[in-house]
Amino acid sequence: MLNKIREQEILNILRVQGGFVTTKSLCEQLYASESSIRRDLKSLELKGLVRRAYGGAEPIESNQN
Repeated sequence: MLNKIREQEILNILRVQGGFVTTKSLCEQLYASESSIRRDLKSLELKGLVRRAYGGAEPIESNQN
């Protein structure tokens, strides 16, 4: 799976679950390695879309409505 597609899938999972999601859960749902998921989460964090925490990540809510 391409990085961009996997990042989009991670964002979709975070939105659906509405909160903190573990790295392990993302690995299982996306059939990807932990290192791939960690790289994707780091990229998404740099873009300001998620907040990483020990063992997973949570979405950053936008205040622009």
